[in-house]
This record gives sequence, C-alpha cells and structure tokens, in this order.
Amino acid sequence: MSKKMYKQALEVIESLLKNVQLSLEEKSRAYYLKGVVLEKMWRDLEAIKAYKNAIEADKNTPWAKLAQSALDILKN
Repeated sequence: MSKKMYKQALEVIESLLKNVQLSLEEKSRAYYLKGVVLEKMWRDLEAIKAYKNAIEADKNTPWAKLAQSALDILKN
C-alpha cells in the first residue's frame, strides 16, 4: 500500500470513530485497525495509544486480544 492510501485509511477510521455511533466491539475493531495503519506509517507512539484504546473499548473482543499482542511486540 502506498503512503497516500494509509493516510486515506486513517482518515476513514478517524471519521468513523468521531461521527458514527459504534458498538463497543466495533470501537475496539476501529481502534485496532487505526493502530495497524499508524504502525505501517511508522507512527509507533500513536499506534500504541490506538491499541490501548482498542483494549479499553472492550477487553473481551478478539480485536482487544490482537491489540494486546501488537502492544507486546511494539514494547519489545
């Protein structure tokens, strides 16, 4: 994916989080995906925050578990 496409993906995800009423699981997924995109853009500190938000949104979702795994990798 090109840098421009990552930027567009990030804009879409941020718009969803801001403007659409999401369930807790959907929020967890959106924050996880935001973290993935930020990580691909080499914005690791922001990715860490997004992953933490994914866990806080609903810690029982598969997205939260993926976010925790991503956090563990980033912190090592």
